[in-house]
Amino acid sequence: MADHPRTLPLDLFGRNRGDLVDDDDVAAGMGPAINTAGLAGIFYRLTPNDLYRLRAAVTQADAAASLDALAGAVAPSSERLAAWLHRQPVGTSGASVAALLTTVINVLLTLYVVADEAAPPAQVAEVVDKARTGLLHEMPIPGRVSCFCGSGKRYKRCHGTAPR
Repeated sequence: MADHPRTLPLDLFGRNRGDLVDDDDVAAGMGPAINTAGLAGIFYRLTPNDLYRLRAAVTQADAAASLDALAGAVAPSSERLAAWLHRQPVGTSGASVAALLTTVINVLLTLYVVADEAAPPAQVAEVVDKARTGLLHEMPIPGRVSCFCGSGKRYKRCHGTAPR
């Protein structure tokens, strides 16, 4: 396996979090890694209302599994995010990008509820990086808060549990 960072788990909310896409999978035809450059800057500028609208758009377009469909769905809420989607490498899975965006949006909304203010830029960058690498158990979420996935469990009992 190469020394490149790993990308998003294919089944983001599944409990098999050790099943990550790496460079061997890319060579086997599973598609290129998601390029997250500039994504934190886009999310830092969004309000909670923008995040709720984006979550609805991503959820609706998720079934399409196409980056163009995803970009079209998010464009009314964020032209910058739509442009970021158009800059993804050819062959990038729309479903993987939708899972990444859903995770980042849900974590940022959770952080907003906990702190009653937007996350600082460094924390937004940390959330994007941890979502991209699949380190969901290391998100900057307090353990007693409800998990960002919507399971109803506390974060520490759900995605806050380190994989074994």
